[in-house]
Amino acid sequence: MKKYTFINAMVLSAALSGNVLADLNDGLVAYYPFNGNAEDESGNGYNGIIIKI
Repeated sequence: MKKYTFINAMVLSAALSGNVLADLNDGLVAYYPFNGNAEDESGNGYNGIIIKI
């Protein structure tokens, strides 16, 4: 039981120290903000097509 408490404390300490940060743009393929167009705002050029039914 003490082993798990120590591991949890280490993970929490690392997370709170700021050393474990994720970049939300890392690995981003496409970003569509749903603002009325189908343009890929990530800059990767995966633009869509709007089809009105």
